[in-house]
Amino acid sequence: MDGELSVQSPASLDFARVRASAQSVRRTPAGIAASSDDYFRVGVQTAGSCLVTQGGRSAAITNGASALDDTTRPYSLLLSDNFEQLVIRLPRSVLARHLPEAAQLTALGVEADPGAARLLVNTVKFQANNIDVLSPDVALSVS
Repeated sequence: MDGELSVQSPASLDFARVRASAQSVRRTPAGIAASSDDYFRVGVQTAGSCLVTQGGRSAAITNGASALDDTTRPYSLLLSDNFEQLVIRLPRSVLARHLPEAAQLTALGVEADPGAARLLVNTVKFQANNIDVLSPDVALSVS
C-alpha cells in the first residue's frame, strides 16, 4: 500500500490530508476499548470514493461530498484506489455545543452542492491548503 498522511492541529481541531491506494479501515470494539479517543471526524472526499458505514447506515461519498463518523463507535471505511480525503477531527465536546444530535448523523453523505455543504468543503480545502501560511490567530478563527 502506498500512502501519504499530513496532519495540522490549529486550535482544538486536527486537519489531515490522506492520499493512498485502495484500503479498508475498521474501527473495532477492541480498538475503541484500547483508546481514549472521543472525537467526531468529518471526511471530505477530494479524489476517489469512500463507503462509510456506521450504526447500520452506509454512505458513498465522492467528489467533495462528506460524511461524519464517531470514534467511540465501530465504523468502517472502504476507500477506492488512489483516493484523497481531507479529515477534520473534532473533540466530541466541541461539536456537541453546535450540533447536539451529531451521533445520530453519522454515515450520512452530504453532497457538496447545497450552499452550506459547499461552504464547509471550501473552508476545509482552504484550511488544509493554507494552514502553514496562516498566523495562529487566523488559523484559530478559521477553525
